[in-house]
Amino acid sequence: MAQEVEVLTCRPIKHFAVVFDGIALLLIIIAVSASNWVDVRFHNSDGYVAWGLWQDCYNVAGSTQVCVSKDWMSACGAFIIIALIACIGAIPLGIFGICTKTRLWYIIAGILNIAAAVCDFIALVIYPSKFSEEIHDKHSAGWNFDWTYGIAWGGLFFMVGAAVLFFLKMKEDTVVQRSANYNPSHQGYDNNFSHY
Repeated sequence: MAQEVEVLTCRPIKHFAVVFDGIALLLIIIAVSASNWVDVRFHNSDGYVAWGLWQDCYNVAGSTQVCVSKDWMSACGAFIIIALIACIGAIPLGIFGICTKTRLWYIIAGILNIAAAVCDFIALVIYPSKFSEEIHDKHSAGWNFDWTYGIAWGGLFFMVGAAVLFFLKMKEDTVVQRSANYNPSHQGYDNNFSHY
């Protein structure tokens, strides 16, 4: 008598997408909250000054104040916040898609990740180009990217990775196996192996 056993194999690709989204969210939160996007060295100071996403002015050597335009800084901040919100929205949609096995939720989560990645990319391109344009004419002796700017790039790569994994169409395989009660004595096999 054979029994049919249904085996459902599941690929954890969508689970990895949600994990990638979680990592991207953590990295974007760090990038938004820290104030170390660039290190600026001014002519009349000895060390570097950390300049963040939310600082448009900095006091240098007493009463000298160096400022950058608030317009592009606000635009960069808005793009990063939009990326953060889109990433936050993609995580529950991905989890809901895993629970319901509905592809629509994966597609929406992937679209949110693409939108977040595009917003993050725009901010990461605008910030250094406009910053170098404005700070070059002022009392700056040079500037370098700092660790928080790199963290924002890491968040971008994880968002793109999550989007790709959400868009992958992976079907679950259902395999029907027949299992029989195996009894070697009924099949003519000798259970005594002493002659070997």
